[in-house]
Amino acid sequence: MKKTRFRAYQLGEKGSSFSYIVDDNFTLIEARFNATNAPSICHEMKITGASNLANLHITSWDKDHCSESELPAILEYLKPEKIQYPGYEPDTDCGKACKRMIEDYCTKQKKVGV
Repeated sequence: MKKTRFRAYQLGEKGSSFSYIVDDNFTLIEARFNATNAPSICHEMKITGASNLANLHITSWDKDHCSESELPAILEYLKPEKIQYPGYEPDTDCGKACKRMIEDYCTKQKKVGV
């Protein structure tokens, strides 16, 4: 039987942050990772046995869903294997910057054989 967990995290500001875990397959919902939610996310990953993110799922390019200042830490430290993001083009500077970061990350991962 699979073990599943769903968690909502406080951010200390406007926005949303969730995780959905099946066994050790960890999905972070929204690209938010700050001083308020990062310790809880890392703790949840540790107790579920996840060494990295299986999936980063971003539901909107708005900055309360995908933070330009927080996304780099997610990419560097949580190392998502897959990133799902909105199918529409972002229309804000934050959204455009986040999409560029994701595209660069995915290109680099392919070059190292991940």
